[in-house]
Amino acid sequence: MPFLSILRRYILMRFIKNLALSAAAILFIYIIIDYVGQLRRFTDIPMSVVAVYYFAKIPYILNLIISIILLITTMLTIGGLAKTSEITAMRASGVSLAAISMPILLFSLLLTGLNIVLNETLLPKANMKKEKLYKELIRKQPAQQPAVRTDFIYRGYNDVIFRFKSHYDSERMRGESVDIEFFKDGKLYRKVSCASFSWNGKEWVAVDAVVRSFESDGVQSEKFKEFKDFPVAIKEQPDDILRPKKNSEEMGFFELREYIDILKRAGESPYRIAKFVTDLHVKVAMPFIIFVVALFGVALTVRTGKRGMARNFGIGLFIGFLYYFSVNLGIGMGQGGTINPMLGAWLGSIIFAPVGMLYFLKVARYE
Repeated sequence: MPFLSILRRYILMRFIKNLALSAAAILFIYIIIDYVGQLRRFTDIPMSVVAVYYFAKIPYILNLIISIILLITTMLTIGGLAKTSEITAMRASGVSLAAISMPILLFSLLLTGLNIVLNETLLPKANMKKEKLYKELIRKQPAQQPAVRTDFIYRGYNDVIFRFKSHYDSERMRGESVDIEFFKDGKLYRKVSCASFSWNGKEWVAVDAVVRSFESDGVQSEKFKEFKDFPVAIKEQPDDILRPKKNSEEMGFFELREYIDILKRAGESPYRIAKFVTDLHVKVAMPFIIFVVALFGVALTVRTGKRGMARNFGIGLFIGFLYYFSVNLGIGMGQGGTINPMLGAWLGSIIFAPVGMLYFLKVARYE
């Protein structure tokens, strides 16, 4: 058992060293390729500004390419041990493939959990910083454009419907020409029509309002210069009605889920909602890719001989990019509404996770 403990530490430290080297190399290559691709946009931008932008972009890049990094790291570690016959020596000493691969697979699970936590905490803030730098320093644009929407319906809480017949300005927290309709048991019983509907910092105020009550004996109406005494509490906050636009990367899982609910209430396009719903499921599905590619990496390279490293490495990269293609294909189809958003987000894992597990078990049985 002590030998096994030392062996696990040896494999793990070798894996972590290769992980650091692979991450640094792939990150450098990605930044160079991205910089060359956007060279025209950086023509008049000082290099110091470009450096700050790419430094802020590092968390986004690492999150994007973590699966490729881990696949290469796993193959370098296990393939290196196999090439130098260390795997053979371990197997001859009675160490199973499960024991050999355990440190890598457990570390991959740890990275999966860490990725989930970072996607909810650090990454949204880092991505907001990246976008702000890009807009302000590279594109010379205001960091945030005021959100204004015209002629739309927002379905609120407590069976309240807001009809913005003119427009709503999120910066001024004010809508023009608004009807607020109150329902009970599916029946309209009160309607407030106002010239403007605005937030005063504490509550909503309807200006130049006409309040109509629909009773069994007819319709009654009253006029008010200002009206605040709504028949039920209006729970919506200004940002609920029209929140400033964000990318999915700038929100955690729970914030994105709330954002989707707001879009649905505001009657947004089903295609836009499908995109965000797919992105919501991606936030859950993507971290598990880390474990799947580690499983593949172990299974593909554990039987590498002294002359088979390059061939298996090439096969591994091909499978890795095929996996990456299927993941992005599923995401694209989910965002476009071609398939269910949840299925789109998990498509790559649904196809490759069982294949990877079965191949790993086959190799373990063979060994």
